[in-house]
Amino acid sequence: MGFDLQCTVPHWRHVLNETWSLPWFGLDFTARWRLIGPSRWTLEQDPQLNAVFYTSTAHIRATTTVDLSLSAPVMSNVDLRVGVNNLADKNPPLIPERQLLGLSEQHL
Repeated sequence: MGFDLQCTVPHWRHVLNETWSLPWFGLDFTARWRLIGPSRWTLEQDPQLNAVFYTSTAHIRATTTVDLSLSAPVMSNVDLRVGVNNLADKNPPLIPERQLLGLSEQHL
């Protein structure tokens, strides 16, 4: 395993899909819940460093989104689907990449 300061890995990632087939007109209602758990970079992960490399990414909060969709048959082989991704319009945390920080592979 190599030394890499590129990113931290979330402790938990989860996607739950649930579809309810409504008894009226062949409608299907689908809800999707996505969770990306928190990430934390600590000195225990790399004891050779004496400080956190980039403090704004040392702790990344958990992010939850909910998507909804409804589909209905229009013709025998055609379904119409409408939906909303990220219903609460919550933005995930912004994580800068190495290129934005002015770092290249030779600096790592």
